[in-house]
Amino acid sequence: MKKVTEITSSSKGVVVEIDVGHICNYKCPYCFIVQSPEDSWIDYNSLEKFVKRVKPKQIILSGGEPTYHPKISQMMKAFKDSQLDLITNGSRSLEWWKEHYKYIDSLVFSYHSDFAVLEEFIQKIKFLSQHIVVTINIVAIDNKMNEIFNVISEFRKIDNVYCMIKPYIVDGKAFNNQDTLRHTGITFSPLKRTLPPQNYIKMYEVVEGKKMLIKPQRLISDGRNTFRGWNCWKGIDLLRVFSDGNVCGASCDLGENKSLGNINSQVRLPTNPSVCTHDTCFCITDLRLTRKKRR
Repeated sequence: MKKVTEITSSSKGVVVEIDVGHICNYKCPYCFIVQSPEDSWIDYNSLEKFVKRVKPKQIILSGGEPTYHPKISQMMKAFKDSQLDLITNGSRSLEWWKEHYKYIDSLVFSYHSDFAVLEEFIQKIKFLSQHIVVTINIVAIDNKMNEIFNVISEFRKIDNVYCMIKPYIVDGKAFNNQDTLRHTGITFSPLKRTLPPQNYIKMYEVVEGKKMLIKPQRLISDGRNTFRGWNCWKGIDLLRVFSDGNVCGASCDLGENKSLGNINSQVRLPTNPSVCTHDTCFCITDLRLTRKKRR
């Protein structure tokens, strides 16, 4: 077993991931986001003021389904000074994407076969991938792997479209069998590239002083996403903003009375790393945080 002493990334500057609302037009059985009647969209005016204060290098809009926020157009235009990444199920119309693609630097689609119409989905990514490199994430379902591989082979025929299989996460752990897990975290490249690759955040393990490139999905599928007792740079490398306005250093702090404040009132940003107190880290964005094993 290799002894990892540090997790680090290529990111320079704070990343802000914004959960614009736990609201989605899909109801995927494997989604760990639980919606309730009280869920609502994030307040746009307070969010804009917070972003101007923090001046993040990168903003990630996620959800739920962020493209249905009533002020998503204003949001995308206002955040143009940061690298803007969008995580979406792609269900908006092709006309909507033609109007909004120019504000997006990095685009991650998730494909859900129970809800998306494959022909319409392909039509959208054929247009978008002429302008932006598109990554398509698909959740691994043990009894649907042949179907998943078939659809990936279709997506790869489209220029500049990458695919990745994500593990099915339950309570912070991969729920898949070992045969399925060996396919997670692998990037399936397009057959043809006409655009330069996006400047994605790269993630490294430091093993015996040497940096080794890794994928956060592999940490999950290999069961190596445990950092209890390590120093963690949450709140410094990363800020998570939730739909109720609460700001945390990572998603694991939500509901743990570790809020840094609220964008609707006051937020106190940390200057020093904290010690991890959780058994597992399962959010892909959180896994890219800097971490160092304490001596």
